[in-house]
Amino acid sequence: MPSSDRHAVLTGWGAHAPAHVVTNADLERLLDTTDEWISTRTGVCERRWADPTTSTGDMAVRAGRAALTRADVAVVHARGTLTARVRTVLDAVDGRLAA
Repeated sequence: MPSSDRHAVLTGWGAHAPAHVVTNADLERLLDTTDEWISTRTGVCERRWADPTTSTGDMAVRAGRAALTRADVAVVHARGTLTARVRTVLDAVDGRLAA
C-alpha cells in the first residue's frame, strides 16, 4: 500500500518568452488584415517570436532554470521537474537543465 505521506510540492516556477515582439500592427503590414480584426477574433494583441535557431526545448530549459533559481534549488537536489508548454508536455528537458 502506498504511503499516505507522499506528496508533491511546487517550490518554484519559471517562464521564458522570446524577446522579439510581433504586434497586430506588424501583421497589418504583412497581411491583408487589421489589428481590430485580429484582436476581436482571437483576443491576441501581440505575440513573441523565437529566432529560427531557438527550439521550444531551448525555451523550456530557460524556463526550467528560472524555476530552479526561484525555488533556490540546485539541479542535483531536485527530485523532478515538470515542464510544459501550452499544447504539449515536453520530454527530455530534465537532462538539459543540468547542462
